[in-house]
Amino acid sequence: MEPWRDELYHHGVKNQQWGVQHGPPYPINPDNHVTRIKAGTKITRISRYDESKSKGHAYVTYNNLDKERYKGFFAASLNANPFKKKTKVYQVEMEAKKDLVAPDAETKRKFFKQMYGEDMEFRRQLGAYHKDNKMHTHAVLPKSFYEKKFSSLNQYQLDDIGYKTFISALGGNEYIRSAYFSKLAKAGYNFVNDDLDAGKKFGKEPAIIIDRKKSTKYLGQRELSSKEINKTWRQYGTHLKEE
Repeated sequence: MEPWRDELYHHGVKNQQWGVQHGPPYPINPDNHVTRIKAGTKITRISRYDESKSKGHAYVTYNNLDKERYKGFFAASLNANPFKKKTKVYQVEMEAKKDLVAPDAETKRKFFKQMYGEDMEFRRQLGAYHKDNKMHTHAVLPKSFYEKKFSSLNQYQLDDIGYKTFISALGGNEYIRSAYFSKLAKAGYNFVNDDLDAGKKFGKEPAIIIDRKKSTKYLGQRELSSKEINKTWRQYGTHLKEE
């Protein structure tokens, strides 16, 4: 499954009866926003730091399976470098202050294409990021080549290499991330699915909160023991198992 494809969940319609049609088999909001995180939902993230006063975006998990899995493999990865001193790793807990909504797959692609078409610096940064991450993208030519190439992608390239580079850049390019999150926030969204981690099958519904101060309440954090991390990692592994 492509990393940008959304899954469809059927929740039914109140008072729906078999054989009686009441419109679509799922509720549709007038603004076409899909509610994914309900107010009061407990949200967690793994971090090396005290996040009691943190602000800005946050990579999080909100379903129980993802919370457990990230507590294992992702917590372990923060201390994976054998040449560095082991650091403390925490599980940070937050709570959604309100219903949080995310754009669907079509809307995310539409926003990406709009920014690509309207913002020359966005296009340049996209090419520069592709070059800077040559270990993952096999980019071997000078950065100027990729900056120029990414300024004139055709429709097929835009849907393929362009979008894939874009979702990867959210984690490593401040300009691209800020521009995208600003556009989402202005459209009324307050989080987005983490397509990169989902595509790599690290989690079923990993997410990125756009503004944690506005959207969540900090509840606290606790240090994870090596025993707990290792136990969870052994139980769940690194990648989701095929269903």
